[in-house]
Amino acid sequence: MKSPEITIWSISETEKGMSIYKMAHALVGHRFGIQSLRFSPNSDFLVSVGDSNDKGIFVWDTKTGGSDAAQQPQNDGSDAVSNQFKIVSSNQVTSYINGFAFHREQRYMVTVGYSHLKLWDFLELQKARDERKIGDKGGNKEPQE
Repeated sequence: MKSPEITIWSISETEKGMSIYKMAHALVGHRFGIQSLRFSPNSDFLVSVGDSNDKGIFVWDTKTGGSDAAQQPQNDGSDAVSNQFKIVSSNQVTSYINGFAFHREQRYMVTVGYSHLKLWDFLELQKARDERKIGDKGGNKEPQE
């Protein structure tokens, strides 16, 4: 069985005004299903929340390269891929997440569900990214609760 995949497309326009769609990124990390996705306000991060069977939450850094789980197709017509997005945090949740939203300044993210409300602190992820300390060794830092 194939793992669920997040596919990000690039869209360009021809001189005649026709749209061309090309797969830009294929993100693999969830094992059973993906319930929802959301980019952070400045598009530095993409958060994916797994379905009730998956119960995973992933934070993808859209600005740095490097993870085996994030793949980008080559432009040479082949099916080969190169790494682009990086998983900077992942976590298993115990409660089903009904929804989530970012603070407009990207300082926090909140998840909500039946009998829970959880605040995730993104400051450490942003600091590490800004200082370029996120590398192969520190890739799975969890957001502070």
